[in-house]
Amino acid sequence: LTLPLAMRKLTFATLALSFGVITSASADVIFFDDFGTASGTSDLQGRTPVTTPGNDWRARSGWVIQDGEALLTGSDNAMAGIDLGADYFSTNSGIYSLKSTITMTPDGNSDLWYGIGYSNFISEGQNRGFYETSASNQGMPWMFMRQNGELDVRVAGGTSVFSATGYDVSNFEIELVLDTTVTNWTVDAYFNGTQLDLNGVSIGNSYTYSTNPTLSAVGLSAPDGVVGSVQSITLQTVPEPETYALILGAVSLLTLVGRRRR
Repeated sequence: LTLPLAMRKLTFATLALSFGVITSASADVIFFDDFGTASGTSDLQGRTPVTTPGNDWRARSGWVIQDGEALLTGSDNAMAGIDLGADYFSTNSGIYSLKSTITMTPDGNSDLWYGIGYSNFISEGQNRGFYETSASNQGMPWMFMRQNGELDVRVAGGTSVFSATGYDVSNFEIELVLDTTVTNWTVDAYFNGTQLDLNGVSIGNSYTYSTNPTLSAVGLSAPDGVVGSVQSITLQTVPEPETYALILGAVSLLTLVGRRRR
């Protein structure tokens, strides 16, 4: 069948729009680091990430890169991360994914862990971490895996919204998705791509802040004595659901047009 001129114009416009949307729908990597492949040991402090937002790593002494992996070797609790600029996540409204691939040695110790999180500040001080409460460097939100296989998600320092045991710590990926496009920001968490329930109700898995935090940084946190390492860490934007809906609508229209032409 020959399509009417108006339909052909609409189809062309849809194709053009779809191409533009699909092209812009890919994730925008803000920073990424896999810590290279070089052998030996170097300080994480001052390292320039593979993909850089223009800011280098800030880290407590003891955070090092060893044979292409980041790990904490110091004698106190410590943070490492990237400061993006004052109130970055409010000023730059978006949906952000912070994820990291980590390996640990399971030993039943509940006091040792690696974690990732968002905060207002990356402290280079002694005994600082996302676990702190009433501090600018507390995790808002953050998540961590203990060496005994316990996975935790906390939305402010010590305020827990998820805790469960039985996880394999030998090699895993954890992810925190923060949506700052909505009036009250939401948090979603994933373990190896599987979403965790952060609200404890029958509908939905997101946690919603009643008061949005002030956030300027992302990074890592761990206590002294932890056995394991971080293989990579990534912060990227995620296309908004409306973008996917537009793509789906365009694909549906093109499918209909294709059927009519046969």
